[in-house]
Amino acid sequence: EMVGSLPLLSFAPPPAASLLGASACACIARRSPIARALSPPMLTFLTTLTLSNAGLMPAAAPAYGICASRALPLAVATALLSSTPEAGTSDRLSAAAPTLCAFCVGAIGTVAGSLVMHTATTRWMRLWPPSEAACAAGCLCATYIGG
Repeated sequence: EMVGSLPLLSFAPPPAASLLGASACACIARRSPIARALSPPMLTFLTTLTLSNAGLMPAAAPAYGICASRALPLAVATALLSSTPEAGTSDRLSAAAPTLCAFCVGAIGTVAGSLVMHTATTRWMRLWPPSEAACAAGCLCATYIGG
């Protein structure tokens, strides 16, 4: 099968095997100086993105839903609980500060973007009535901030 002028590769391993392989590669690659600057989840994301775009991994599969609904929340909970009980509260707060700061910046950016979207679609472009634009802005905020 051809896409444009490039042939599609006919071999694609099962999605679960691709995900496990990408995760293993990311954990091994993080020992290199360049990859050390990135986290294993980011390396896994970049690996799977590359494999999917190369046609070596399907773009959609039930295994991805399982990862998003089961494995990701479990990984987040494990990461949060992995600090030793002997560590004081101030140590935990100082370790969590960069993540909390990034979340706050992202939340503020999401709210600001939603307000700009509401203003643009109701006043400047007049695409939506204000009530519909407010619902869309609220859905975006709730989705991306975690509501």
